[in-house]
This record gives sequence, structure tokens and C-alpha cells, in this order.
Amino acid sequence: MSLASRAFRFGVNMLAVDSGASWQRRAQHVEELGFDVLLVPDHLGIPSPWPALATAAAATERLRVGPFVLNAAFTNPTLLARDVATVDQLSHGRVELGLGTGYVKEEFESAGIEFLPAGRRVDHLGDTVARTMSLLTDPDHTPRPVQERVPLLLGGTATACSGWPPSTPTSSGSPRHARVATATSSRCRRTTSPNASHSPGPRPATAPGPSSGTC
Repeated sequence: MSLASRAFRFGVNMLAVDSGASWQRRAQHVEELGFDVLLVPDHLGIPSPWPALATAAAATERLRVGPFVLNAAFTNPTLLARDVATVDQLSHGRVELGLGTGYVKEEFESAGIEFLPAGRRVDHLGDTVARTMSLLTDPDHTPRPVQERVPLLLGGTATACSGWPPSTPTSSGSPRHARVATATSSRCRRTTSPNASHSPGPRPATAPGPSSGTC
């Protein structure tokens, strides 16, 4: 399927958690309204994505779930692969993985993590993507995700995504870009390769939401 012919989808970005029951009801309402994917951002001061996503998946039947997007500097590929595979198992194969460079300097400072220049953060993102996807597609890695290949979304800001996006390895070793890339400014040079290929799975990777656009 070409990029031009893939189905357009709608997603909801959910931020606030007041109780488990309320969060589940909201996820069910999102599904009832016909949305395709429920997303949770990764910022300090708001709920952690993976517990929130697992709870939403447990309360729904078809709604896909994913972070929008994880700060690659705040995670480790080995631990990330474990989290992705676990929630993919719990959701019966409905996870989509969103990753970005991170851009809020104050959050890096609060976490005690060095805020590297944009180019180095992009390099780190590329390494995180490659290592995480390699683990998720390794038949000997446990836990195993339900999906043969978890859909991947890359996000970034205009100051960080020049020369974007990083590529991920296929089983043959040749590069494969993320299915979808989003950016918060139209000043980015490019978000997806003309040769971008599609990740197998029940549904395509997340389409950009109203607050972001491809450039």
C-alpha cells in the first residue's frame, strides 16, 4: 500500500487522569465515538504513558493505543522493548510506538539528563529506534509483542528534525523509515523518505493529529 492510498485515521490525545474508573470510561467513550487511536504524551507533570495506555486498552476492544511521543533521552531501548511488548500482549496487538528527540530543556534539567544539541538528540533517537525495533523483531527476545512489527511513529520540532527521520533496520539489514513522522512546524525539511515502507499490522501507524502536521 502506498502512502497515498493508506486509510486516514483519527486519534485523541489524552492528558489528565483523575481516577482509574474515569480514565476507562473516557477511553470507552473515545472508542464509541469512532476514533481509531488513543494517544498519551510523554512530559513531566502529567501521567506516565504506559500505565495509562494499558488501562485504556483493557477497557476497550478495537482502539489502538500509543505514546505521542516518548522522549528517547528518557528511556533505554532494552526497557522500552519490554514495555512495548508487554502492553502489546495485554492489548492483543493494539500498540503503536511513538518516539521523539525531546525538546523541553526544563524537563531534561528536572530529570538530571543533559540537554544535548539537536543533532546529537536526533542521533540518539536513531540509535534508540534501531535498537528497540531490533529487539521487538528478534524471535528470541522475551516478552514478544503480538504484532509481527509494531507500527512506529517519529515526531519532532523544526529545530530538531532537519535531515529526518532516522531509519530502522529490517531483518535484511537495509534501512526502513518510520511509517509516519510528525512535526510541530512546517519549517522542517522532510519528515518521511520517498521509500518509506509500511509496517505490517492490523492498522497503519498513527496519522498526525489536529495539533501537528507533516511537512
